[in-house]
Amino acid sequence: MDLRPGSHFRNCKTPHVGANPTAALKMEIPVNVHAMRSRSLPSSRDKRVASEFRQRVWLERLIAAVASICLCLVILACVLRLWDADLTVLPLKNGDAIINAMSVKSLVDSGWWLRNPHLGMPFGQQLFDAPFVDNLSMALMKLLSLFTRNYAVLMNIFFLLSFPITVITSLFVLRSFAISYPSALVVSLLYAFLPYHFLRGEAHLFLSAYYLVPVVAMICVWLWKDELDIVSQDANGSRISRRLAFVMLAVLLVGSGENYYAFFGCFLFCVAGAGGYFSSHRMRPLALAVGLSTLVALVVLLNSAPSLLYMWYHGANKVAAFRGPQESEIYGLKISQLLLPVGGHRLRYFRHLKDSYDSLAPQVNENGTATLGVVGGLGFLFLLASLLWQGQGGDGGLFRPLAALNAAAVFFGTIGGFGSLFNFVVYSQFRGYNRISVYIAFFSLFAVALLLEALKRRMELRHYGTWMWYGSLAAVLLIGILDQTTTAMVPNYEDSKAEGRNDAAFVKEIETAVPPRAMIFQLPIVPFPTNPPVVRMVDYDLLKGYLHSETLRWSYGSVKGREDARWGKRVTEQPLDSVVRQLAFAGFSGIYIDRYGYKDSGLEIESQLSQLLRESPLVSQNARLAFFSLTSLTEWMRARYTPEQWRDKHDQALRPGASSSSDALLHSLRVQCKEHHLSAAQCHDLVTHMLNEPAASP
Repeated sequence: MDLRPGSHFRNCKTPHVGANPTAALKMEIPVNVHAMRSRSLPSSRDKRVASEFRQRVWLERLIAAVASICLCLVILACVLRLWDADLTVLPLKNGDAIINAMSVKSLVDSGWWLRNPHLGMPFGQQLFDAPFVDNLSMALMKLLSLFTRNYAVLMNIFFLLSFPITVITSLFVLRSFAISYPSALVVSLLYAFLPYHFLRGEAHLFLSAYYLVPVVAMICVWLWKDELDIVSQDANGSRISRRLAFVMLAVLLVGSGENYYAFFGCFLFCVAGAGGYFSSHRMRPLALAVGLSTLVALVVLLNSAPSLLYMWYHGANKVAAFRGPQESEIYGLKISQLLLPVGGHRLRYFRHLKDSYDSLAPQVNENGTATLGVVGGLGFLFLLASLLWQGQGGDGGLFRPLAALNAAAVFFGTIGGFGSLFNFVVYSQFRGYNRISVYIAFFSLFAVALLLEALKRRMELRHYGTWMWYGSLAAVLLIGILDQTTTAMVPNYEDSKAEGRNDAAFVKEIETAVPPRAMIFQLPIVPFPTNPPVVRMVDYDLLKGYLHSETLRWSYGSVKGREDARWGKRVTEQPLDSVVRQLAFAGFSGIYIDRYGYKDSGLEIESQLSQLLRESPLVSQNARLAFFSLTSLTEWMRARYTPEQWRDKHDQALRPGASSSSDALLHSLRVQCKEHHLSAAQCHDLVTHMLNEPAASP
């Protein structure tokens, strides 16, 4: 057979091309095209092999996910000693944990959390003025409420689920960059068990749900490397690429979640887009980054629409949501806090080092939750050092975007950084810039994963190298978990149960002493939300009654800055006998007193009420709470009035004189000045500005 080039055409009988060129095409080309098509079409065996391969891949992913979740839950149970926990009781029931519990119980009782007819009596509570929007987390808990209506169970389950969900999202992201399963699993577990996760806890429940941060980081790397295609080509033509569709879904979720993480994500998108522009010399990364940031902002605005519409109709409430630009200098990120060990570390030296820093350094507050741990700290330092050399490296060019994004996050979040400048120039509501540490932690641990992969490639060349590498991974995981967690993170379950039983029993006594749906007036009067401690009473302590009641309605919870909240203040400025009559006319059935809110533990006011009502109060088992029923007084007063006269008295009680409205506003503004660390001049300017403006309508 002649194998010389062109020899296979020599014996072919072809017509004269000049006479009929199409005849040659009809004889030769169809044969070749048919052969090409037969080679391109997969056979049934090829289809079966491809199907089996896809099944193996999905089975591998499923096994990895299940193994990751199981290992995560085992570690979580050991760290928190969950065998001692009771899911029906909140392990931490003070401060912000209580207002989170209020929001979740409102979700269950009222369908959503923005309005609650069981709080803020006699008008009801609205939270449209509160600067908090995390509809994604609330929607997830709404879904969980299909299985239980206990607010404590919902919060506990949501918090515990945030650990395995974070592991899964981190594992997914790392695997998308070809990180092996063992390395990705170790790093994902370390990321889920950051000290930040435990120290935020259920007090900052929605900050603990940082499972979308790895997805944002993945999108940033795609933008930097210009790997985010808009359209894809297939046999059916052009269509939106799967990667872009995934990014659009992720953006919708990020914009519906915690506002801080959405805000930081927009900043990092822009940084990644700029990096992609300079590295690829194409406008597409920058244009996509701006587009994605704009879309996130629009989704945030859409989720905030109820509050924005409420404030547009009723006027802005500058008291409830006030944030001074200087607060970014108080709650900003500190690099030292990133690298210092966690408080209460297992090793005495590290524990003493952290305690010394906290006692001597200025501006130590919630930024102490930013610690990365020893493994994450090494990754952080490596990324900073990698800024000094050029080149793409042997890991797909991932170190450079990670290093740049890591440095940008530090410059943006640190005290005196670009975030502070943003607060003074653009918008001052974002003050907790230390919260960007979860992004820094993922960038740092991502670098650790790449280093572990490099170690794997080196060790595989040695005898027993694979087993040595697995041993190294186990050591990294064990050291990291022990370093990032402490025994101090274990809640005092017994004290929480005892306090819960005490409060629940006392509320049940009140419910038996008054009619269903009775209104309870709570003392002392405390502004809501956010207020410094009153004597021994911590902020939001007055919400505990609502958390344990099913039928009662409570006076605490009206948002300060609105007329609804000023009502209680005006009533209590009268003599006590007038206060009692006004409450009876307004429809209240009792007075609830937290003795921790008084310097004399409530002795004076309880003595006066006992004389006026001629009865002794109900007292809780721990002697902290007292309750006076107004039902007997109300019945006696009703007998002295006709129904028409009683309705007139009721209407008058709900519209007390506004002579003290300026005093009430002045007191609220002074509290704001103290809480936000304003100088005397700044406080004077704020008070003058607010007192000269018309009051916001209810």
